Amino acid sequence: MSRLSASASRAARAFSLRTILVGVICLSVGGGVAKATPPIDIFQLADGTNPTQLAKVDAAGNLAVSVSNGPATQNVTGTVTVSNLPATQNVAGTVAVSNFPAAQQIAGNVGDARVTSQIALDELTLNAQGLALSNLHSTAGYTQVRVGALASFVLCGTPLTVGVFAPVFFTPTTSTDIKLGEGTTCANNSYNAVFDMPATNLSFFVSGPPGAHIVIATWAR
Repeated sequence: MSRLSASASRAARAFSLRTILVGVICLSVGGGVAKATPPIDIFQLADGTNPTQLAKVDAAGNLAVSVSNGPATQNVTGTVTVSNLPATQNVAGTVAVSNFPAAQQIAGNVGDARVTSQIALDELTLNAQGLALSNLHSTAGYTQVRVGALASFVLCGTPLTVGVFAPVFFTPTTSTDIKLGEGTTCANNSYNAVFDMPATNLSFFVSGPPGAHIVIATWAR
């Protein structure tokens, strides 16, 4: 082989090696650039009856849940606190209020709405025995009576004694008198008393100096 042919052969081999080396480098670099990123798994929550209806998730990854179609009433155990009610409530129909304390504290003046009526005025003069008896006065429909008696011209050294009586019937025709109260009266000193009425009639029995005069007024309510 001539020298020229040997030189040409070495040059050709050197060119081939360079070409192969450049190709390998390119393939290595290219392979690094073209390497694919691993795929990311995606999860979707859908309605079981409507797959196109997807659940909503906020930016923090919180899933929004809506609960509906619950029963009209719920059984609750434990303590329930109800607040933020309006100051007043509109109520229709009948309202029953109960559970009051046995005693109520009342401030101010308390009046009695019951009407008081005068039902009798007796002017009695004691007989020779120093006794006088009034007629029966009906107290039907009343629950309380007030009696005021005054003997204006009787000396207080010998006052008149006034007894207040009510009949109690054992049978429709049999009764006895029960004394409700008793007091004395003389000049400028009257007898006043209040009674709860257990019967439907009232009478007065007066004793003192013979000939003495007394006025008895009766109110009821």
